[in-house]
Parts: sequence; structure tokens; C-alpha cells
Amino acid sequence: MKPFRTALLAAALAALLAGSIGCQAIFPTTRSTDPDETPQAISEALSERNKAGHGDESSMEHQHMQAMPQSAANRRNPVEATSVSVDQGQKLFEDKCARCHGASGLGDGPDSAKYDPRPANLRSDHTFKMTDGQLFWIISNGSGGSAMPAWKDEIGERDRWNLVNLIRSLRP
Repeated sequence: MKPFRTALLAAALAALLAGSIGCQAIFPTTRSTDPDETPQAISEALSERNKAGHGDESSMEHQHMQAMPQSAANRRNPVEATSVSVDQGQKLFEDKCARCHGASGLGDGPDSAKYDPRPANLRSDHTFKMTDGQLFWIISNGSGGSAMPAWKDEIGERDRWNLVNLIRSLRP
């Protein structure tokens, strides 16, 4: 009977250890040192977004920010924000984005009322607090919990960076 208890105890210990490792993968204990990623900064950014008329998007924001790898957020824009780049971004925006985000990027395009949550206001403080890498990742991969599609298979990499440059140019 004693070998059976030892084997049972070993199996239980192995299961506990495996569960602990699994929890570590799902809920990592390391914290970002980026001041824009503190719980307070994220909460303030979501609050700004809610004030801009996107009150139900906090869960969507949480989803895409949670899914985004840190390496994507840290990615630098390799395309200089020249007038040519912004003009290219504007052409793409008019063709692919304006129906939802509106001609001026306020999230008030002719199709915007169809969606819950509504399309993002690209002129909001929240948008401008995001890094170029974060904007590029969302354009490329879409935004979970929203109608924002992934454009990486339809729009080339350089043109997605041109869209980032255009969004940056929308700042009043």
C-alpha cells in the first residue's frame, strides 16, 4: 500500500506543478516598466476614450491590448512621416477606413452606427498615447471584440505604416 501512496503523492505533486506552470503562462507575474502601461495609465486612457463617445469599448481595448505582444508595441515606424507617406495613407484611408472611422477619423463614418462597439475616434487622446507599433499592430491584426478587421493580408506593410503616419497627422 505504501508504494501506491507514494505514486499517488508523486502524481498529485506533478499535477500541481504542471498547473502552476500553466497559470504562470496564462497570468505572468512580470510587470511592464513602461509608464504608459501602468494600470493607472491604461485606466486614464480608457476613461478618455469613454469621454469621446466610446463608452462600451473598454472591454475591446482590454482585449486587443492584452493580445498585443510587447515587441509589437515597441516596434518603431520605419517609414518617415513625409507628405508623400501621409498622402498615400490618406488614399488608403478613404478607400478602406473612412466608411467606419469617418472622413476626418472621428469614428462617425456612414457605417459606424452598424457596429457595437462603434469605430474608434482616431483623433482621441487615447489614440495619440498609443505607440506607432501599437497602431500598426491593430491595423494589421484587427481589434478583438470589434468589427475592426485585420488588414495584413490585404494592405502591404509599407502602406500600413503610411496609415499610421496619416493617423499621427490627424492630431489637431
